[in-house]
Amino acid sequence: MRAALFYGKEDIQVKDVPDPTDSCDKILVDIEWCGLCGSDLHLFQHGPEVFGDLTKHGEELPYALGHEFCGRVNSAPPGSGFKHGDPVMIDPRLPCGQCIECKSGKDYGCPKQGGIGYNHSGGLAEKVTVPARNLHRLPETVPLEFAALIEPFAVVMHAIRKLNISDWTEQDVLVLGGGPIGFALVIALRSYKPRKIIVSEPTAVRREKIAQFVDLVVDPLERNVPAACRQLCAGGVDVVFDCAGSAPGLVDGLDALKCEGKYMNIAMHEKPMTLSALPLALKHVTIIFSAVYNATDMDETIKLFAQGTFHGYEGMVTKRMLVDDVVKEGFKELIEHKDDHIKILITPKAHLIEG
Repeated sequence: MRAALFYGKEDIQVKDVPDPTDSCDKILVDIEWCGLCGSDLHLFQHGPEVFGDLTKHGEELPYALGHEFCGRVNSAPPGSGFKHGDPVMIDPRLPCGQCIECKSGKDYGCPKQGGIGYNHSGGLAEKVTVPARNLHRLPETVPLEFAALIEPFAVVMHAIRKLNISDWTEQDVLVLGGGPIGFALVIALRSYKPRKIIVSEPTAVRREKIAQFVDLVVDPLERNVPAACRQLCAGGVDVVFDCAGSAPGLVDGLDALKCEGKYMNIAMHEKPMTLSALPLALKHVTIIFSAVYNATDMDETIKLFAQGTFHGYEGMVTKRMLVDDVVKEGFKELIEHKDDHIKILITPKAHLIEG
């Protein structure tokens, strides 16, 4: 089979490798689509050390990256609950199952967490073997050509739930960043019907794509974001979602919050966050961090996709390509023209591109 193998910093090679085989505890999946994530790009640009211990406890390099992927079951052991041809979404998380976090139902916070596509072979290949517990069967109403988007949607659904807001219709929201997570967040958030949604996004392509789904899009390089929020929403916003991870965005978001506002950080800040505590204390701001999700979040996200709750997610996909082209047209494209894209999807199957 063909696979895009990760050898280290700026070194991914597409090669012919032996097909994996199923076993008593793993299912063989034929991959249809895999999304390129910012974390894949970080691994490519900086090497496995960028995620610290995460990549030290899995398979030996090289292996295929890619954790946002879907496909169909090729073969499954008896009693697994899956059969040939089943459409499936992969939950890439590999928590240890033994720590206090895992045993208390918070496996998304497992300190020993591994991941398919992080430190085990992932979705940038034709096939992969996956533990049965990491597969979610997809209803036929979920189109496989967009099912890889379920993973980033599970990320934002987890963040939305962590805020414990019962009535979003009384909430004004600022979203920092209109990239993959910001776009998914806006689409998901619309199903909760918040009073206003404002997006701060510096790139024209992303502003244009997301504008139809929100009340206001602001270019933070041209306009004062907190002032724009206060002009549209009396006193500022109730909730800020940080999907950008930039220092200027952090300042804008905290300034835009009303008294007792909530700041939800989903972004992975590459540099330390610097905060001035006094103004935040005087406004009684709550700052919350969120990352990944749990199996319940994934199940609920799949259910909402199947029910047609989310509208407009198709616009997230800005490019599709074969796995053979993933280095030049995928990774290097994102490095050189990141602002032109939201989500790039990869497939090993030529007929899915041609059709």
